Amino acid sequence: MQTTLEEIRQNMQEIVEELTRRGETITTMESCTGGGLCNEITNVPGASAIYGGSPITYCNEEKIMNGVLESIIDEYTVYSFEVARAMAKAATLRRNYDYGVGITGKINDADPKNPAKILDENNKIYIAIYDRKQDTYKTREVTAINAARYVNKELIILEVTRMMKEILKKEKQLKQLII
Repeated sequence: MQTTLEEIRQNMQEIVEELTRRGETITTMESCTGGGLCNEITNVPGASAIYGGSPITYCNEEKIMNGVLESIIDEYTVYSFEVARAMAKAATLRRNYDYGVGITGKINDADPKNPAKILDENNKIYIAIYDRKQDTYKTREVTAINAARYVNKELIILEVTRMMKEILKKEKQLKQLII
């Protein structure tokens, strides 16, 4: 049985290879994962063909400086699908990439700068992947477990790799139907 990290690395290898084969690109805008996803992307040899960089936006000001509207954060809180989608789209469009991943949420700790509006926001992580060509999003919510932050970050990154593989598989199937 694979460990979480082994599955992440295997999935990421497949993602990088498929994006390279297609001539497509990916970027991220990460908050609570602190750059962990871009670390895993760049662990794959040849990743520079599909990845050029991305912002780590741990605080609201960084999200805003990187294209997330302050009004979205104010209306929905930083812990929301709306902000994750805004992060994914802003990262994609600012870099003219094909896919963008936005990750925001709270891992087991209260943030005094971003108090939860509702108690249920604690331990919720919001993921959005934006497909620029289709102008669509795939979103998912992950609930943090009572474990070390690095364990939760790995679980979040694993979910992103699974989502991205689903997107790439679906697009491949659609292209085969068209041909």
